[in-house]
Amino acid sequence: MAIAAVVVGGLVIAFLAVPALGGPSLKKLVKQEVSKQLANKTGPQGAPGQSGQQGPAGPTAAGVLPDTDPVATPDSVYPASSTVIAPSSGRVLVIFSASVFLIDCSAGNPSIGAYVDGVPVPDTRRTLTDNVAADLNISGITATVSPGVHSVTIRMDCPSGTIMGTTVATNELALTGILLGG
Repeated sequence: MAIAAVVVGGLVIAFLAVPALGGPSLKKLVKQEVSKQLANKTGPQGAPGQSGQQGPAGPTAAGVLPDTDPVATPDSVYPASSTVIAPSSGRVLVIFSASVFLIDCSAGNPSIGAYVDGVPVPDTRRTLTDNVAADLNISGITATVSPGVHSVTIRMDCPSGTIMGTTVATNELALTGILLGG
């Protein structure tokens, strides 16, 4: 930066020459220096933002081994049940297992199947030998159900007679309903 002086009537008047010939302005020099000193510096972290809306459920798929369908009107409902609370429409995958399940019919062989809201779940009918314990593993997928609460049950039938009694190992019993899709 240059300093110039002028003599006027015996008085010396001095002033700063704002930029020297061809040089940067003071403002520009200060700006460059501040930028250098603040490079790669960060301030304190700000407060967290608001949570976003829940996105839609991801896609799901399932399949089961084709089998026969349970009877439409079985004789009895096994007392164990589970509930699926569907937030949206979808199909329900039903899985049932029991290490010991025995049905005694007055005549003929019994059958067992899974039901959702009293409707037979396709491919879940199993025919048992009368009064002989069976190790059961059943799975099936319903047609589309509406949003809401759905009851998953196991139902029994003696097509040639009536149910005389049942024996089930309840400590090794599982009944599950899972909403697919949505």
